Amino acid sequence: MDSSLNFDKYVSTKDRETYINNLILSAELVIIDNLIQGCRVSDDDQLLETAVKGDAHFIISGDQDLLTMNQFEAIEIVTV
Repeated sequence: MDSSLNFDKYVSTKDRETYINNLILSAELVIIDNLIQGCRVSDDDQLLETAVKGDAHFIISGDQDLLTMNQFEAIEIVTV
């Protein structure tokens, strides 16, 4: 089954395409070098490095390993 059909009852195909196009236009490419080692789970270090290099103000996550940090450098780590 086509996974896009799951969204059809909530958001039209046109609205999804518009959203994705706007996201692409406003996104910033961030190259990571795997230099940051700040989380107890090494897979999350890539997210931390992306946030630092992308000048993020917040990391919004449901990941408990990140949430227990509360912040990394000056970046607040919060849940929805």
